Amino acid sequence: MYQKNGDSNGNTYISDGIINYDAWQNSPNKILFVLKEPNTGGPDGEWSLSRVYEEITFGQREHSSPTIFQLAKLARILNTPVAQIDGTALETIDYSFLRGCSAINIKKNYGRREAEWSQIDSFAKKYASQLKDQIEFIKPRVMYCGGYNEGQQLSIRAMVVELLGLGVPKEIKKYGKIMHVHVYEKFLILDAYHPQYQKAQTETREACAMFVKDFAN
Repeated sequence: MYQKNGDSNGNTYISDGIINYDAWQNSPNKILFVLKEPNTGGPDGEWSLSRVYEEITFGQREHSSPTIFQLAKLARILNTPVAQIDGTALETIDYSFLRGCSAINIKKNYGRREAEWSQIDSFAKKYASQLKDQIEFIKPRVMYCGGYNEGQQLSIRAMVVELLGLGVPKEIKKYGKIMHVHVYEKFLILDAYHPQYQKAQTETREACAMFVKDFAN
């Protein structure tokens, strides 16, 4: 669930997890976005998809984040029946699809895109227990591991595989030049570009549409 967590040392952790539990229960593909860190400077600027969704829905603000735009588009594609995937599904922003998704950050405390990718392995180790508990509670079907290059994508996927003890996938499929899908018995893990990486956003949406036609729904 989206809620703040803390520990016995007084550290405050960012909100992440399932955006809307009822919508998640009805989501066909149970998508979990695994991202690097929250884009926020502190409690007053909390990076919370749940709050962003509510504020946009009720007209309290417009959101200009490339990450949120792309997440909304990817959420629509990954939860759209195959027969309905067309140019509209690929390009239209519909924030309501975010309600049926979940997202977790590897770095659990506040930041503002300041963590270097070289630090991600250390954050994964530091928050390993929480990350494992979150994934096991969320029970996703599709996990989207987003990085800014192939090495970062691999690093995030390797972290997820190690946390869950998944071992070797049954199959690996490539979609376009930028996305690999690792097939496990209970999970489909996507190596893909981070939603904020604007140069690859169109290719990423097209690759996700091809993936849906093979695996989803």
